[in-house]
Amino acid sequence: MKSLSALLLLVILLSPSQLLADENAEHRHHTKAQLKTEPKTFEGTWSGMWDLCWKVEFQIKHVEGDQFEVVYRWQENTESNEMEQNTIKGKLKNGVLKLGSISIEFKDEHRLLAIGRFRQFTRVAFLNFGPVTFDDEHKDDDKH
Repeated sequence: MKSLSALLLLVILLSPSQLLADENAEHRHHTKAQLKTEPKTFEGTWSGMWDLCWKVEFQIKHVEGDQFEVVYRWQENTESNEMEQNTIKGKLKNGVLKLGSISIEFKDEHRLLAIGRFRQFTRVAFLNFGPVTFDDEHKDDDKH
């Protein structure tokens, strides 16, 4: 199972940037040095999908110094729009935001890379600036 997770991570990391580009990211321009040294660059709501399957959202708030408070929301069931939620404290170290078993860092100046090392699985998500949406979720249901 670990080799499957590693393969999925490799596929996601090598995927074209255009497929996961953030339409709302134009206002978020930072240098590579700023991304690693300025905690406020992480602030805001970031969303994506764990392993291209389960929706995930992080509402990140810089508290002070290297300290953060994060509202973590995740989808447990792909057949439902309901999301679980937990508030966790985090710490920024060497440009990586550590939230317990989850690490978040900038993949590029517009996207974050989240890696969750959970009990049974390792999950990966690219995060774009903005909240989770379910707009296109069940658009084909009316045809049946």
